Amino acid sequence: MIQRIRTYLFCISLLCVSVAWAQDEEGVVFEMKANAESLGVNEKLRLDFIMNQDGDNFNPPDFSGFKLIMGPTQSISSSWINGNRTYSKTYTYILQPTNLGTFKIGQASIKIDGEIYKTIAKNIKVTSAVDRPNSQPTADDIADANL
Repeated sequence: MIQRIRTYLFCISLLCVSVAWAQDEEGVVFEMKANAESLGVNEKLRLDFIMNQDGDNFNPPDFSGFKLIMGPTQSISSSWINGNRTYSKTYTYILQPTNLGTFKIGQASIKIDGEIYKTIAKNIKVTSAVDRPNSQPTADDIADANL
């Protein structure tokens, strides 16, 4: 009876180690996503800094060439589905360009499990004002494009 209990405990511990190892295989993901790489001076830029593991000491990049309209806001998503854990934490900023030109959004950094991770810098091109800032195409625009 004791041998059977030891076998069960061994199997359970082996399963736990396997699950932890499978999660570590995914590795840390920390990235910056922009809603546009080119925008008009009268449009707004949304920047999301997304990570798949929780971290500390988030440091945003310098936003030169942009005015901070909103942020950071933070959202967290965590779920377990069929024994698989997914996690996502996002810091979001809304920026307004202050001038025309190409501006570099530098690296953001965060500390996760004792290591520093950095995003890849992005260049954002700011052009002259557009007629409909940050608008989605209308049915008329789509119809005109198909003619």
